[in-house]
Amino acid sequence: SDLDGSFEITDSTSPDLIIPAYTLDGPRIVTVRARVTDETGALVDLVRSFDYANSPPTATLVVPTSVPEGSTVPIGVTGIVDSAGDLAAGFTYSLSRTNDGYFDLNDVPLANLVISPAMLGAGPGVRSFTVRIKDKNGTFTDMPFSLSVTNVAPTVGLLTAVSSYVLKNRSGTLLLTNISDPGRAVRRLETYLDNGDGILDPATDLLTNVTSTVNWFEGDQYLSTGPLALSLGTYRLFVRAVDQGGLDAV
Repeated sequence: SDLDGSFEITDSTSPDLIIPAYTLDGPRIVTVRARVTDETGALVDLVRSFDYANSPPTATLVVPTSVPEGSTVPIGVTGIVDSAGDLAAGFTYSLSRTNDGYFDLNDVPLANLVISPAMLGAGPGVRSFTVRIKDKNGTFTDMPFSLSVTNVAPTVGLLTAVSSYVLKNRSGTLLLTNISDPGRAVRRLETYLDNGDGILDPATDLLTNVTSTVNWFEGDQYLSTGPLALSLGTYRLFVRAVDQGGLDAV
């Protein structure tokens, strides 16, 4: 009994009594009463208090092992084990992608426990995360996991010449539109002159190579062809957008 006048265990003949788990929800001081009765009906009550500490919740994460860059990844949680009081109150969740104690998401409900494309970053690569589950008393358990991020090829729109003609030995200007990459990782733009074989050969056809090591190319981009030492005629030019994983769009 917890001194409320009723007994959770009655008429037991065992000398060992186990307090039912559903009656306990720490942290708190628990006071219990045990009543011993002999065959004549004589009885004695024994009262004992003890400190009942709170136990952290445990759970199992439900996450994919691999996703393409640019994905939004919801995280599932199942098999939560905790006291009845904590289960009824619910839990909050935090998400860290650096495993250094800093959390990108802090004390959010499960519905908001989502890895954004920015958290994933560009593929290919492996990202490490930690999910923290916390009960109403602030007791928590950290659950680390890793996620493989695959690379996705960039896409480009139209390539147009700013001017319909270029003087010999002068540079032309091209406009490449709608450069896009799910991982925001287009780092290099290459300009090629088509020699008629349909193959973009860096050794013979490459005109210019623009590389960004700080930012990425996105949206519309103007490019220079470099001086064109060509005879009078009409020529086809190509631009190749290459992401950091080596995938491209032409």
